Amino acid sequence: MLKKAKPLFLVFVFIMALGVSVFTPPVTHAQPANITLTEDDDYMYFDWDETSGSPVADYQIELFNGSDWFVWNDGVSAESSFNLDRSILKNTIGLNFPIRITTIFADTSTSTAVTATPYLGPYYGQSTQFTVGTPEEVNSEAERSAVGLDYWVDGNIGFFEREGEIYSVSANGPDTALVRKDDSSLLGSVIDANITVQNQEQANDHISGGPVYYDKANDRLYMFYHGEFHPGGDPALFYSYIGMAYSDDGGQTFEDMGQIITPDIAYGDPDRDDATEIGGGALVVKDNRMYVYFKEREDDNTHVKLSVASAELDDVLTAGALGNNTTWNKWDGDGYDAPAIGGTGAEILADYPDSYWMDAAYIQSLNKFVLVYSNGLNDQWTHMISTSDDGVNWSEPERLFGETTDEIRYISISSSDFTNQRNITGDSFYVYYTRSEIGGGSRWDDAWGERYLVTFDAPNADSDNDGVLDSQEELAPGGDGNGDSIPDKNQDNVATVQNSVTGETATLAASGDCAVINEYAVVNESSLDEQDDDYGYPVGLNDFSISCDTAGASATVTAYYDKTYNTDAWGVRKFSDAAFSAVSGATMGTAEVNGADVSTISYSLTDGGANDEDGAANAVIVDPAGPAVLGATSGGTDESEDEDDGALLADTGMSTVMVWLLAIGFVGGSALIYNRSRNPSSYKH
Repeated sequence: MLKKAKPLFLVFVFIMALGVSVFTPPVTHAQPANITLTEDDDYMYFDWDETSGSPVADYQIELFNGSDWFVWNDGVSAESSFNLDRSILKNTIGLNFPIRITTIFADTSTSTAVTATPYLGPYYGQSTQFTVGTPEEVNSEAERSAVGLDYWVDGNIGFFEREGEIYSVSANGPDTALVRKDDSSLLGSVIDANITVQNQEQANDHISGGPVYYDKANDRLYMFYHGEFHPGGDPALFYSYIGMAYSDDGGQTFEDMGQIITPDIAYGDPDRDDATEIGGGALVVKDNRMYVYFKEREDDNTHVKLSVASAELDDVLTAGALGNNTTWNKWDGDGYDAPAIGGTGAEILADYPDSYWMDAAYIQSLNKFVLVYSNGLNDQWTHMISTSDDGVNWSEPERLFGETTDEIRYISISSSDFTNQRNITGDSFYVYYTRSEIGGGSRWDDAWGERYLVTFDAPNADSDNDGVLDSQEELAPGGDGNGDSIPDKNQDNVATVQNSVTGETATLAASGDCAVINEYAVVNESSLDEQDDDYGYPVGLNDFSISCDTAGASATVTAYYDKTYNTDAWGVRKFSDAAFSAVSGATMGTAEVNGADVSTISYSLTDGGANDEDGAANAVIVDPAGPAVLGATSGGTDESEDEDDGALLADTGMSTVMVWLLAIGFVGGSALIYNRSRNPSSYKH
């Protein structure tokens, strides 16, 4: 007879939203070798018939990794329990995850394997920070094939704006395609479907791009491309790397600049017994640095899901002007110190699902890097999203889109206006991808292009990194406190805050060689360590810090106020070293903002000069200064109204303070009497 054994192992701990059960009711699978498997929400229970001829000695557990079975645990005693925690799925998407067990009897004979494929639901939840719009088709298989785009888009797309038109550069199999985009379709008009990179440093079997950086000042386009060598002409064993090429004719022709990133494993290494995929060169530009994300293969052919290399933007452009590459370095876990050619890049996605294909960008309003990548384990495809403050330490990913059997592989991110593709300034971006029902090497028989819009909520966003939240800058009239028709939240040389003195808004604009605002606030004179005995500051003092291109540079700053004031008696004074002093050369004026005139003050400063509070030529200017009136008191909102109020009080012989005290006492007493009359139980006798 069958004897119920203790559970042999815990398979998965289910984390299901709303506590919904996956397996109802439990299912029993009869096996020819008298092994039965019973499943419930948390366990798999195995039973066997010990009278079948030989006692059970061990069992072997195998898991399916998407292409092959591998032994998860071999020779585990039948008297032991085996716990397979669901956390192992952190390296997978966690959908269908086949498992099988083979019982090993004491006489070394084995049973027929029991196989189960429980649907566990995704380990990673749907993103809560990012909202995905409805996917829309941007080109059909027939449309792309009709214009010679037989393998398009076979990688990352590079968008750029030139002479008022939006273009894309992207892989069409082994070649590069240049396409002019129109308003409604990714596939507007094809300029050239088969561009070959000229003067290749080495003869490639495949060389196509790719992400681009447009040096508008010099009208030079830099393309990051995916290059391949096919040993013996066998594309199944391809070896790939990231290279650069440049174009001086808007992408119609490209000249090779050579390799910038190669895997750690060498092309001819005998351990390289499989294809070596590096990716398409996902590019991000931030703070004068370029970052390129890629898939690494170490010298023992160990697969690294994601790594990154970097170089200074100025160095890239300086070398690029001569048609050369600068030196790039990989992240080695501590810094960008490993050579990008042949060095070892550290894993930066270690605990998370593999990236089959990826793209990256920088979101200004979140002040974060963003990574979107595809994963198709066990033919269950999805897109994942993760964010990072520094580009190397990534958040636990969330599902963005998918859970489909359709292959949704080649991903590209773009800003919604395409002008600065991988630097997102608004609250949304597009994800483009290639979709195929067939997938694999035959994907181009039916592949088409789709995209969806990703939006996000950024309540604490600072889109222009000027130290002032977007929510503050949006308080300006029309969101444009200096009247230049550009939202203040999108300009790092303009900042708007709520004036703590007037209760309205104030805006600061910087120009010249010191035109990046780091922080800005309007402060009341009373908050300073010392007070100006002879002057009052009716609209407060502008307390700000701005950065310069070089040490010792100069800037002009202009402050915009909420209305027109009588500025006849105004002069600008600053606070520094616990003392006040006049700012020479300051001028008063007016400007039109959102259809209304407002008062302005304007003056010049020099890094390390008299009006720079820190006194050092260090490429940063610090300056608390504001309009001052001789003999006035600080904090008034309209000087003529303040004078009239004072005259009325003088006629009664009462001070402003006394009037306010009497008023507060009257209102407070009335409220208390009213409250107690309505709520007699609200106090104790």
